Amino acid sequence: MPPPPISRSRCALSIAAVAGRIPPMTRGSCGNRVCTVAAWTMLLVVWGCQPHYRPVDAEVLLSGGCERIAPAAIAGHIGTLADPARGGRMVATPGNALARQYIVQQFQSIGLKGGARGGQWVQPFEIQSMRTPGEGSALKVPMLPPLQVFKDFAPMAAGCSGSFAGEIVFIGYGQHASDYATAAVKGKIVLLLQGTSAGVSKESLWWNKGSNLRDMLTAEKLAHAAKAGAAAVLLVTPPQVPVSDAEDALDSMIGRANGPLPAMRISRTLAREILAQSPRRQLLEDLAAGKKPLSADLGVRVSGACDLAPAMGQNVIAVLPATAGADAPALVVGAHYDHLPASGQHARDAGLGVRPGADDNASGVAALIETARAVAALKDRKCTYIFIAFDAEEFGFLGSRHYVNYPVAPLHRTAAMINFDQIGAVKDDQVTVIGNCIRQPFQQALAVAALAQRPTRVQPLGVVNRSTWSDQSSFNACNIPTLFFFGRFSEHYHRRSDRTETVNMSGVAQVANLAVDTLRLLDASFAP
Repeated sequence: MPPPPISRSRCALSIAAVAGRIPPMTRGSCGNRVCTVAAWTMLLVVWGCQPHYRPVDAEVLLSGGCERIAPAAIAGHIGTLADPARGGRMVATPGNALARQYIVQQFQSIGLKGGARGGQWVQPFEIQSMRTPGEGSALKVPMLPPLQVFKDFAPMAAGCSGSFAGEIVFIGYGQHASDYATAAVKGKIVLLLQGTSAGVSKESLWWNKGSNLRDMLTAEKLAHAAKAGAAAVLLVTPPQVPVSDAEDALDSMIGRANGPLPAMRISRTLAREILAQSPRRQLLEDLAAGKKPLSADLGVRVSGACDLAPAMGQNVIAVLPATAGADAPALVVGAHYDHLPASGQHARDAGLGVRPGADDNASGVAALIETARAVAALKDRKCTYIFIAFDAEEFGFLGSRHYVNYPVAPLHRTAAMINFDQIGAVKDDQVTVIGNCIRQPFQQALAVAALAQRPTRVQPLGVVNRSTWSDQSSFNACNIPTLFFFGRFSEHYHRRSDRTETVNMSGVAQVANLAVDTLRLLDASFAP
């Protein structure tokens, strides 16, 4: 259920009182912590200048004109963005593109305009630490129709660009040089199983939670194959690994394509179709039954090419102009829409499979969309609003870092940046707001908005390190005041279990409504 509406008879006096001064917040339960004036005054003061502001006017919230955001609207967005069947939202993947298209469609339905260069919706930027399949990437198998990148195969950034052709030799896991002792692979294509011969054991290297071990294992496999004289490597997920074919996304783009030979991931479906042309057609079934993988010539010739280019991240930017004139200050509202790769890199759980990222950060994108809808419905806006769905946050806030170097509105006219990230695990009506600046008018705006959104309670935290804490950090570094709306760290963080059914939809709506009221108060305060 959405938060209760403001009651004029019960709230008007108290809200007006708060508008005139910062309340000496009386002691009361705030989860397991106590909210006091000290909690507010611990926050840092932003360096540099900011646009002129007026005192917060609580009457703004009593003027109506803004419907409450409902949990049902939030659930609809999260259910779409975090659907595992869409393949996750890793940068430069089809799932990421689907999410981006959805966000643009939502912004268009609200009536916003593209805010990137030339009125476009997307602001692209290059990511040198990743490689993505180029137009020249291909794989051809006899008697099969044309194969599709990301659906049937995907070049791996751990390998290198280059073409290849030859017969396939199955080696098994190929994790040791000795695996090639009895196999002649020179000039041939090696088919390997992902992971280690420990199978699905959580003690195996593949299932280890260490962030670098999986990358190291793949690099070692490619090195062994290259030393044995292989022309290329194809890797497939073992049949006994408990991940459905639908969630076995093939993206493998972290790396700079400086490996020793071309390498591709292929789907288990494609592997079965290749084996159907081979005397070893039962190979995957034998492995699933627990039989030891033995090397074998498959008698199937394939050809292909790995065409790897730097990956492109893509911010989605929408603009809602002020009704007050062209010189209005700008308020940036953002949330990142990317998530982790299905390969398990950077994940906190083990193994392959899509990480849906419902809390991180489909919840923030849902709040971004509905906040834009609520603000666009206001007839009087003193500020220009810039709504941004950032890409590549999971890899060092790359999208927001690019934006502050190429902003839509000059940074000196950017009054504040509001960020949503991981707001799907709100508990006991408590919302954490992390900021580099909760002085006037931010402190008053938050206090008044929180009072209007009772029973929502705000726990303010200061930022002591400007290089951390999601995309607002890029704005912190530019001395722009920021407010980061955050729920709490969930046990599903960066795991396959971060799914729609684990999200507190009412809590996300609470955060979004709190942010909308905060923005309305700041809008009036920063009026030119």
